[in-house]
Amino acid sequence: MSEANIPHKQGYDAVCHTRDEDHLNRWPLAKEIYRIAVDGPEDWSVRIGIYGEWGSGKSSVLSFIESMAKADDHIVFHFNPWQYHSKDELWKAFVSGLFKQIETELGETVKGQTKRSAKKIGAVAAGAIPSFIGAWNKGAGDATKTGLGLLQHYLVFSAKDLAELKSALNGKRLLISIDDLDRTDGVLVPEILYALKEIMDVPGLAFICAFDPVVVGKVLGKAHPGHEDGLKFLEKIIDYPRWLPAPTDAQLLKLAQVEASKVCPFVPPEQLAESIPTLPRNPRSIRQFIRILALLKPQIERHHPWELQWPIILAANVFKVRFPQLAQSTFSNHAFWESIYQATLFTEKEEEQTKQALAEFIETLDGTVRKEHEDDIRRCIEAIVSKVDAWTGIYGESLQYQFHLAESPHAITWKEFDAFFEACSIPDENQINQWGDQHIQAIEEQKHRVINELLASSISRRKQHLDKAANTTTKKELNAQMMEASKSLKIIQVLIAKTNGAFLKNHFDAILDQIAEYFSWENEPKYRVARREEKKFLFIIFDMNSPDWQIWIEIIGLHPWHRDRGLDRPEWKKFEAELREALRDRTSLWLIESFFTIPNFLRSIFSSEENGNQLKSLFLDPKAPIWTTHKKKFLKQLKGRNPDLQHNCYRLLSSLLGIADGGLESSQAKELLADKELITSLWKQCLSNPLNPRMVGSLRISRDKLTTEYKIECPVPKWWDRTCAELDCK
Repeated sequence: MSEANIPHKQGYDAVCHTRDEDHLNRWPLAKEIYRIAVDGPEDWSVRIGIYGEWGSGKSSVLSFIESMAKADDHIVFHFNPWQYHSKDELWKAFVSGLFKQIETELGETVKGQTKRSAKKIGAVAAGAIPSFIGAWNKGAGDATKTGLGLLQHYLVFSAKDLAELKSALNGKRLLISIDDLDRTDGVLVPEILYALKEIMDVPGLAFICAFDPVVVGKVLGKAHPGHEDGLKFLEKIIDYPRWLPAPTDAQLLKLAQVEASKVCPFVPPEQLAESIPTLPRNPRSIRQFIRILALLKPQIERHHPWELQWPIILAANVFKVRFPQLAQSTFSNHAFWESIYQATLFTEKEEEQTKQALAEFIETLDGTVRKEHEDDIRRCIEAIVSKVDAWTGIYGESLQYQFHLAESPHAITWKEFDAFFEACSIPDENQINQWGDQHIQAIEEQKHRVINELLASSISRRKQHLDKAANTTTKKELNAQMMEASKSLKIIQVLIAKTNGAFLKNHFDAILDQIAEYFSWENEPKYRVARREEKKFLFIIFDMNSPDWQIWIEIIGLHPWHRDRGLDRPEWKKFEAELREALRDRTSLWLIESFFTIPNFLRSIFSSEENGNQLKSLFLDPKAPIWTTHKKKFLKQLKGRNPDLQHNCYRLLSSLLGIADGGLESSQAKELLADKELITSLWKQCLSNPLNPRMVGSLRISRDKLTTEYKIECPVPKWWDRTCAELDCK
């Protein structure tokens, strides 16, 4: 396949081919260059340069010229040298491709003249194809000829060759377009330019080269001392240099709008127009930006329009396009964005505080970015900062979500939750499971994330319905909202059951807060129904076998002073006390079970920073269920010769004696130490197996206290005296 027949590239780097695609008004320039190429004397060769920086549209102008040439039946050979890395490979591909293109085009004229091109050029005898083409085909590229030698052998034409070529072309031109010279291996560039000037100076040929002359000039300067001023050297090679004009703001915006209409029509045009000036004034950057926005489509479709903050999304994606290496660290800098948010709270100093926060952030980049980029970075961040507003909800988690919409979307959006809520007309486990399984498969998300986000959304939705019911002025609307609140509660209950009670603390905190807020509202029948449902619900989920009682302790607290929700309503205080007492009972059972099954259990909970004080105070409280309701259960298990249980008993007895000597809980410890049945059982278990002298020494002191202060008999086994004797010898 010749390069002229390679399928057009797709994507943001795609080349334009037709005038309809020319949104930067490049067609007139292409027309001018085309006329230079084809209108000169037939015995001239011409070298034209299309100059422009990377991404400015040089390849598109080259494509426009090729389209014009083909329309006028000129022969066009397109060559891109950047894919080759050796001189032999380069020139063999060039000669082979050029001759095949000539043969293909001229050969078509002898096959019945069926093409429009054949009719225009006119019938040519089969022998009119230049003989040097046949020589090439016969030799298939002389293996003895390499590099420039190959080029010189086949492209330094004799008078006969030139006459044959001129006759075959019949007044038409052979245009050779060379693209991406500025991306070509630096070793090859000087040789290509030399060949253009000295070897391929063939009458009737027009060379059109697209490249950045600054880049190529630097390559030439490095390649040879005589080329120090590369741009000056290019003047000897290129006969007609033409620079691409800089696109106007209107043209770049038009390009962006047209590209967006094709691949991301969901982007609001007015917001898109605001973001374009912050991008580099480069068509390729504009197209790249639009293609990145197109990748958002799957996530955009998952959201309601009101869930999306387009000014933030677009400004963030501009930054990702321009400074991809900084994007992650910048958008994850919570301290910086929090300082911006705080600045918006105080409008009289907002501008000053914002500038200070931005200046401090730029200072943190010192050494990580080039100095000339700092102004661009500042402008990009300012574009985002200007959209942050504490009073319109664009801050904190909302801001972070817009930043990372493509990488870290919610498992459940509000649009998806609305669909879920509507599908669960009569909430039950089957309905919820069916919807959840379909959703997990559709978005390829982890099950636990979907359940947790469904739970969070259901809790939030219930609060919305309760608030609407509280603020409505009609009974009909009140009843409707309370019915939806009831439905939400049923969904919440099913979802918590699916977690086996292992829900997140913040979920239940939110549930408890909303129940507490309206707990005393019973003036309407629907309110009274809701209150009964809430009480039943709390005890149902409380009775689930949660694998982590620490969460419950954090939520409710084992004592009123550990967790006060700040609500003084008597009805709620009474109910909260019921919940707390149930928790104390359940936690006591858990403490008993753990005491007898987990080695060093008391040491771990007494030293734990996570609710350790609450658990310790419950364990050492003589009024706690562990020593009242469940005391018999505890004493019954104080049997056997288990070393782990022995150690826990030793720790409990030592702690009680230590606390009794002084401290806030000394009176409680003394009350437990006065319980002869309990202390006698603990003492026996402490001595159920022989102990090391250190522990015996400690227990000897404990024994003295128990017998003298608490009048409790503390019998000792036979090994006791022997160990004490060893201890005394030391």
